[in-house]
Amino acid sequence: MKLDSIIKKKPIHFKVALPSELDTIKFTMNYNKTMTYQGEKCIRVKMVTSNPVLRLFLRPIYLVYSLESNLVLQYQGIYYIRDPKAGWKGHYVVAKYRQR
Repeated sequence: MKLDSIIKKKPIHFKVALPSELDTIKFTMNYNKTMTYQGEKCIRVKMVTSNPVLRLFLRPIYLVYSLESNLVLQYQGIYYIRDPKAGWKGHYVVAKYRQR
């Protein structure tokens, strides 16, 4: 991860593979803010799709990265969970990861 680029407020562009769709989606990750989380100095980044049409339907994803360990401490965004009866269904979640 290029955290130094994000800290300097330079956007990072990348693609995410969607194996089930045999396609990729382009995303842009931008600096959101510096903060303290779980007692560590962190940065929060905002990830959005680069496609303006998809952006109307996909909410941003926020990630909190530790500046000390470069680990993700929190994920906030859409998460797809497979229901055997209904198929894949998107849920908005906040996942907090604990450091060991």
